[in-house]
Amino acid sequence: MKSICLIASMIFVFSGYAQQTPFTGVEKVDLQKYSGKWYTVASYQAHSQNKCFCSMSDYRLTGKGKMRIINSCRKGSVNGKIKTAKGMASPVKGSNNTKLKVKFCWFLKANYWIVALDENYQWAVVSEPKHKDFWILSRIPVMGNDEFQHVLEIVKNNGFDLQKVEIVPQSCR
Repeated sequence: MKSICLIASMIFVFSGYAQQTPFTGVEKVDLQKYSGKWYTVASYQAHSQNKCFCSMSDYRLTGKGKMRIINSCRKGSVNGKIKTAKGMASPVKGSNNTKLKVKFCWFLKANYWIVALDENYQWAVVSEPKHKDFWILSRIPVMGNDEFQHVLEIVKNNGFDLQKVEIVPQSCR
């Protein structure tokens, strides 16, 4: 675990501090409605999720206004070993819960911005301000094609490169 935290912190430190790009869309997030299970439908291939299949996250509110996060995926194949990462998220003051600081290691915090969100909390687009990482999350493992195309249009309008988007296989469910 210590080596994973060390590698993650090196990537974070050496990634530079580019100017933050504003996103449009979400004004407020109800963390109670946001809580629960989310499947990663598509993403930029994050280093930590290289060769991940059946990726999902579980968000649970704590009694202290924070969210406990458990991310999991199968490494290498749909039958691969399950990899998990546990973290805590805290809302950024003044963001109406649209921006969170997530900590997976005791010394490393990362930005978690909810860029777009379905009004019924059935899908979400999550990123960080530099557009280096992003995820399309859904309450179901596979989104319908029309809905997915609609979300991709939102992603494109928020400055993301659709050429870098990769579908995350969810066939192990």
